[in-house]
Amino acid sequence: MIVGFIIIIILLLLFSAIIVLLLVAIMMFAFAGCSENKNKDDSVLKIGIIQYMSHPSLDNCYNGIISALENSGIEYTVDYQT
Repeated sequence: MIVGFIIIIILLLLFSAIIVLLLVAIMMFAFAGCSENKNKDDSVLKIGIIQYMSHPSLDNCYNGIISALENSGIEYTVDYQT
């Protein structure tokens, strides 16, 4: 009876260690995408905008973003897809 209980505890500790290792691996891959920009031309910011449908409110948001970027003086290119 006690041996079975000890085996269950050992298995639970083993599974929890495996889960922790998996979570650490997932976090490493997630933060790898946040690494330094590797573009050859770092002076131009690339922006992607996806708008699923045309709507006056969504169009105003897009126009506001473009207006703010133009006023900021940042060099950028926009990939706009609908």
